[in-house]
Parts: sequence; C-alpha cells; structure tokens
Amino acid sequence: LRGGWADPFARTADRRLDAALLAWFEGVMDRIARDHDRIGPDRAVRALAAVGQIRGYGPVRHAAADRIRAEVEALLA
Repeated sequence: LRGGWADPFARTADRRLDAALLAWFEGVMDRIARDHDRIGPDRAVRALAAVGQIRGYGPVRHAAADRIRAEVEALLA
C-alpha cells in the first residue's frame, strides 16, 4: 500500500517531510551541477554528504532536517 492511494500514512508529517527533502535535495544537486565551478568540489562533496546526517523520527528528524538544510545552504551560498 505504501505510496498508493490507500496508504494510511501518506499524509503524516514525516512523509510530507520526506517528500519535501527529496525535492529539496534534487534542487541542491541541480544547483551543484549548474554552479560547480563557483562552488568547488570540496564544498559540493560536503554539501552532498551532509544530507546523510538527517536521521531519526518525528521531532528529531525535523530538527536535523532544519539544521542540515541551513548548513547546505550556507555551503552553496
């Protein structure tokens, strides 16, 4: 049922966060591909690796996502 119309958890906060993080990460990869000369390989690798630090469930995951998004945006600025 996961991902289908009958998925009982499809609209939970965690699933919405997962979808938002996926869209955000795809945007980050696009920005790195587009601006790789300005960003540089070191910052690009650090930004992409930082996403792996988003772990946990509920408020722990939301706090980690907020922290990592801010770190990645600072690396890409």
